[in-house]
Amino acid sequence: MRDYEVFEEFYKNAYQIIRRACAYSGLNHEEVKQECAIVYFENPLIAEQFSEGNNKSALRLLMVGLRQSLKDFYDFGTHVDRNSVYESGLAGLQRIHDNTDEAVGIENEIMNKLEIERLKKKFGEEYIDDIIEYYDFGSDSYCKKHGITNETARKRISRKIQKLRHEEA
Repeated sequence: MRDYEVFEEFYKNAYQIIRRACAYSGLNHEEVKQECAIVYFENPLIAEQFSEGNNKSALRLLMVGLRQSLKDFYDFGTHVDRNSVYESGLAGLQRIHDNTDEAVGIENEIMNKLEIERLKKKFGEEYIDDIIEYYDFGSDSYCKKHGITNETARKRISRKIQKLRHEEA
């Protein structure tokens, strides 16, 4: 019974930090406490550090284990502790969901392909493929392939898009 009392004291002292760290996990208060208890009792070093008065060290050990333990509860497979990261991950999932075949009508698909073909005839196939490659594979892959920096790639593609918009307007 003594070990559980020590855990209760530790949990009470660290509750605000733990609650904030688990804010985006979707767990209620009891589930968060249960996950903390699992991590706490799996790592006896946490109890030892807390008993010796090393609260920061004990909390650090708990948070490392808790982050690993909570990965299964997050939608994105990684620990989320900021709203911007949560919103970014949520937007990414929404984009993936929106680009499924069910969401995109066959008419839109055909129109997009026709528009790309028209732009390739007007500006050249390499010109349009370069822009598509940048957005499809990401700036890092694009930069590695062409041996340029991110800033140079961003400027290059930005100028090409500006030219497209100017010519199409």
